[in-house]
Amino acid sequence: MRGRFGWDVVRVHAAALVAASVLVGPAAAAELYAGGSAGQADVRAQVVLHSPVPGGLGDSSQYDFDRHHTGWKVFAGVRPISLLGAELEYIDFGHRGVATASHGLPLQADVSMRAPAVFAVGYLPLPVPLLDVFGKVGAAALHTELNATNVGHYACASSTAPCSALAWLPATQHIDRTVTDLAYGAGVRVALKPSALAVQLEYERVSQRGGDPDLLSLGVTYSF
Repeated sequence: MRGRFGWDVVRVHAAALVAASVLVGPAAAAELYAGGSAGQADVRAQVVLHSPVPGGLGDSSQYDFDRHHTGWKVFAGVRPISLLGAELEYIDFGHRGVATASHGLPLQADVSMRAPAVFAVGYLPLPVPLLDVFGKVGAAALHTELNATNVGHYACASSTAPCSALAWLPATQHIDRTVTDLAYGAGVRVALKPSALAVQLEYERVSQRGGDPDLLSLGVTYSF
């Protein structure tokens, strides 16, 4: 249900974006544009592993997954007036894996995050014709896939007692979900006149419980 709801929200906003470009565009000489960007993403998630050993030390372990990766996005937007627009995006924050040790126990985890998103975009009224500074806020249907394994946990009766070898049991976690979350960002765009191209630098973030993925990207847009 949560996954379907997330995609339904994005589809409704995408339909609204298309309708705005069709209805408002001819009357207000709206700018239509499309583009792509790539840059550094931070893939963040919370890993919680539960051991099959009840009670004792190591019954449950929590790790904060935070790794850099190359991310990218494609987008299309409409700007019916100089100060306001709307944008539809698909963002891929990347797929990262990690192999490390915690309390002497090996941990293996990999996380991938991607999201279609819709934004309302606001532009500052600057007296510079080729420069745009903008901020954006909207919603993203963030899809997260997480697989994590710890080969075992120590379970000790007390801090002084030796740990039981029987407690050396594996713990795993698997997540495959889509949740609609708040998304926001800001950026700068410079038009390359007399062509229809522009270059933009942008930062975006999705507010998610357990870790907020983000993307700092450099890209190119083309205006129609």
